[in-house]
Amino acid sequence: APVAAGFFITADAPLNDTGEAFILGHRFVAHGPRDERFNEFDLDSIIGMNGVIWNDQVNYDAYFRAYTSTINNIGGTYVNGPAIEEAVANGSYNFVDPLDPANAAAVVATSATTSRDLRVRYNEAAVNFDGFAWELPAGTMGWAAGAEWSSEDYQDKYDAGREAGTTLGSAGNSSGGSRERISVFGELAIPLLDNLDMQLAARYDDYSDFGDNLSPSVALRYQPLDNLIVRASYTEGFKAPNLTALNSARSESFNNVNDITQCQAQGISDDDCPTFQVRNFSGGNPDLESEDSEGFDIGVVWEPIDNLTIGVDYFETDISNAIQQIGIQTLVNLEAAGQPLPSGTAIIRGADIGPGIPGRISQIETGFANVSEFNVTGMDVKVSYSYNTDTMGTFSTNLQYSKLFDYLFTSLPGADATEQLNLLFAPDDRATFAANWNYGDHTVALQTYWIDGTGPEGPTRVASFVNHNLTYIYRASWDADISVGVRNIADRDPSFSGTFGRTSTSEPSLYLSLIHISEPTRPR
Repeated sequence: APVAAGFFITADAPLNDTGEAFILGHRFVAHGPRDERFNEFDLDSIIGMNGVIWNDQVNYDAYFRAYTSTINNIGGTYVNGPAIEEAVANGSYNFVDPLDPANAAAVVATSATTSRDLRVRYNEAAVNFDGFAWELPAGTMGWAAGAEWSSEDYQDKYDAGREAGTTLGSAGNSSGGSRERISVFGELAIPLLDNLDMQLAARYDDYSDFGDNLSPSVALRYQPLDNLIVRASYTEGFKAPNLTALNSARSESFNNVNDITQCQAQGISDDDCPTFQVRNFSGGNPDLESEDSEGFDIGVVWEPIDNLTIGVDYFETDISNAIQQIGIQTLVNLEAAGQPLPSGTAIIRGADIGPGIPGRISQIETGFANVSEFNVTGMDVKVSYSYNTDTMGTFSTNLQYSKLFDYLFTSLPGADATEQLNLLFAPDDRATFAANWNYGDHTVALQTYWIDGTGPEGPTRVASFVNHNLTYIYRASWDADISVGVRNIADRDPSFSGTFGRTSTSEPSLYLSLIHISEPTRPR
């Protein structure tokens, strides 16, 4: 859309018949829609080796990875703030009728071009060992241990106009950061009985900019029958905020929102609450804390006939201090429900328009923030079947279905938990289907991904989404895999919400990973 922004008009400017200076909220339709062009280059290289040491008793696996990503962004049809104020002051730009042909020269003179250069470098090295140790009455104990090192560097450079805040319609400041991480981990596989195993594991992470943490886990595997396995696990996790969440530049935008707080105070239903654009700022938060999690899983794996496997798992995951990029509508919904807003976010309003009726939203501060808790419970079902022929190769299928029962969100300690399930950003059902045909050195794979629709019935509902990817892989004689394929065969766009219009998805992260999915692993 064309730039929407406010700029200063002097009291003596032509066409200003108020006799006073004021800030004009203006849509620069004569300048035309903004245009963004991106050029991205990614290079990911891995070198590794593996083998056996210590009298063939210990396996080792070591690798080094180097990843570089460079993104250059050029934006067109933005507006130079000081230039447009000067054009209004000298009468060369008609702000009352921006499509006046006499504005043509001023439109060209006040247009601005933006630029942004983003660079990420990531290096990682790791070594892993595993083997068998002590003999126990029920069998031999297995073990694994290893260490990792990584280094990250992140630079985000904006043009001078946006850094100075003189480019209307876009904002941002240059930022960057770096960190190193050292991790060590170990695992024991302990046979307790002939048909009962226990796994104990722990991981220690030390970040140069964030501190350290120890994450333990325990798992049990019980096999009462040859074709039946019962398993359960408990895990604690730790996740430091990434450099983008900590350091990304603060930027300005104008997005649609339904101010249901004000509508409810006026007796207007949520469905009839009008939509309008509101100025909002988002970006990184240097005060972010780490995420901590606890997870519990219990399930069964059953093979009723040869080559047919059915797995069912129930899981519960609790994440505290969860890092989220909080959307502006989510903040308004929390406010309407009387819930406190996460740290680092705010809704700024004008004066009350009546008794008990809050004023219009003038600005929203959002971005990355630590919310209090996410509590997720659900079920995963997996069914796989393979069939090997004598002359036509091997056919295999795999169906995975996930069902969420609860997706509870608590904004701050002491606040009430609110159910997010089946809202715009939290579908409760999704499924994946894969069909592979392997014939000699050839593999053909079809993948289908489905996400259920979300939101209440009506114009704001996001429809369900289906995506298909097709891949062909050839195993060359020099031990290399060559793959070609078509992602998103039907060329389907992600589903949209009527609340936000056709210009943006309701939640891009729900769909992008499905459209740009990795190729399947070739069976070896």
